[in-house]
Amino acid sequence: MSGYALELDLGSAAAWMGRAEGGVSLRVKRGEIHAVLTNDADETAALTEILAGQRRHVRGEFRVDGNEAKIQSPRDALALGIGAVYRRDGLADGLTLLEHYRLVPGAPRGKKQARAAAEAAAEKYGLKTEWDIPAVELSAVERFRGELLRVLAEDIDILILEEPEDRLPPLEMEKLLPLLRRFAEENKTVLLITRRPETAKAASACTDLTGTKGADEGTLPPMDKKRIAAGSVVLEARHLTLEKRGREEPVLRAVSLEARAGEITAVLGLPGSGLEALAAVLAGMENASGRIRLNGKEITALSAQERTRAGIAFAPGPDLGYGLAEKASLPENMALHHYRSAAFQESGFLRKSEMRAYADQLLEKQGAIQEENAAAAENRDRAEKQRFALAREEEGSPQVLIALKPTEGMNRADARDIHNRLLAVRNNRRSVLLLTEDLREAMTLGDRILVLCQGAVTGEFEPSLTTERELGLYMAGDRQQGREEPFDDDE
Repeated sequence: MSGYALELDLGSAAAWMGRAEGGVSLRVKRGEIHAVLTNDADETAALTEILAGQRRHVRGEFRVDGNEAKIQSPRDALALGIGAVYRRDGLADGLTLLEHYRLVPGAPRGKKQARAAAEAAAEKYGLKTEWDIPAVELSAVERFRGELLRVLAEDIDILILEEPEDRLPPLEMEKLLPLLRRFAEENKTVLLITRRPETAKAASACTDLTGTKGADEGTLPPMDKKRIAAGSVVLEARHLTLEKRGREEPVLRAVSLEARAGEITAVLGLPGSGLEALAAVLAGMENASGRIRLNGKEITALSAQERTRAGIAFAPGPDLGYGLAEKASLPENMALHHYRSAAFQESGFLRKSEMRAYADQLLEKQGAIQEENAAAAENRDRAEKQRFALAREEEGSPQVLIALKPTEGMNRADARDIHNRLLAVRNNRRSVLLLTEDLREAMTLGDRILVLCQGAVTGEFEPSLTTERELGLYMAGDRQQGREEPFDDDE
C-alpha cells in the first residue's frame, strides 16, 4: 500500500482552469492536515471540484491509497471515502439540519433514531447546532456546522474544506482546528484548500501552487491610505427593514448607518448576513421600509436610475454576476448609464464607434486595460471586470460609491490594486460604503466598521480600537452593542 492517502497529477492546462504554467501535482499522507495554497478562488474551486467529483479531470492520474481511481461524479468520490464542504453554502434553505442529515445514505430514517445519531456525531466533534430550524433561519456558523456534520456522516476518510475561513469568523476557525486534529488522529486526512497563507499555517503540511503569482506583502504596491479628517455625512439610512416571502425573519432588521465624505465605511458580515440585500436597498434595486437620505435630502422613493443621477454609484463584485452585462462588449458596458443619450444613439440605433471611444477614454483615465475592448465581459478575469465596473461608476465623480464584495475570489496583487482604487475615491474626499465578508479587508480599508449579523447591526468600531477576534464575535452574533441612530424622526 502507498504511503499516501491521496495522489493527484494533472498535466493538462485545460483541466486546471487555463493554468498556463502547467499542471498540478499533489501528495497527501494519511493522518495529516494538509493545506493546498492557491492563487485565487477559481483555482480553489477547480481543485475542490475535481477531487470531489464535481468536475472531470483531463489527462491526469488520480490514486487513493496507492490504487488508481476514476472520479466522474460525487458518488464516485464518496465511494472512495472523499467528502467536501464547499466555499459556497450547500444547504437547502427550506430543510432543517435534521432533514438534511436524514438524507445521508445509510443514516437512520426514523426521526428519533436520526436525531440520536446526529446529536452523537455533534457531541463527538464538539459541534453544537439547531436541528429543527429551517436552514434559511440559521446563522452562517450554524449552517457550516450542519453541513460539516452531514459530510462527516458519510463515513469519509478524506475531508476537503474549501476556504472555510470565508464562512467562519476567526474564533470559529480556532474552534474548528481541534475537530480537524481529532479527525486526523483517526488515521484520516484533512485537505484545506485555500488562497490565504494564514489558513495554510494551521496545517501540518502544505503544497504551494501559487508559483510566481503568489505575492508576499513586500512585493505588493503600498496601500495609499492618506490621513484625512472625515467630512460631513453624505448618505444616511435609518431602520431599513426588508422582508422576503417564505422567510419568518426579515432579511434586514432596522438597519441604520451613515457614510461620510473622505471616509470608507465598512459593513462587515458573514455569508447570509444581509450584505447583498443592504446594498440592493441603498442602490434602489430593492424596496424596504425605512428612510434613506443623500446630503440631507430624502431619496427613499427614488428608483435606481434616479439615485445614480443623484450621485450614488453601485459597483457589485465580479462574482455576483450583475456588475457587468456578461454577454455585452466592454464599450456597451461602459456606456450602460448613457444608452439613451444623443451621444450614443441615433434614430434608435447605437453608435458603436462613439461608445468605443468613450470606453477608451474612461479606461485610460483609470489606468485600466484597453486592448480587445470589443470582447464580451464574460471573457475577462474577475480583476479586469472590477476595474471596468469601477471606471464606469467613477465617471461623473459620484458622491457615494457602494462597493459590494469588490475583491471576492481575487489573488492578493489584484485585490491590492482594487483597494487602492477605492482609497483614491476616499482620498478625493468622497464617500465609500464597502460591504464585505473579508474581515481583513474591512480592518485594512475601513475608517469605521459596522458589523452585520442575520440582517441586524450588532456593533460599530474603529479599526485601531478593536481586534479581528472581537469583530468575529459580533459577526457570529455572540455579542451585540447598542448604538445611536444617525438622525432623528423630526429632522
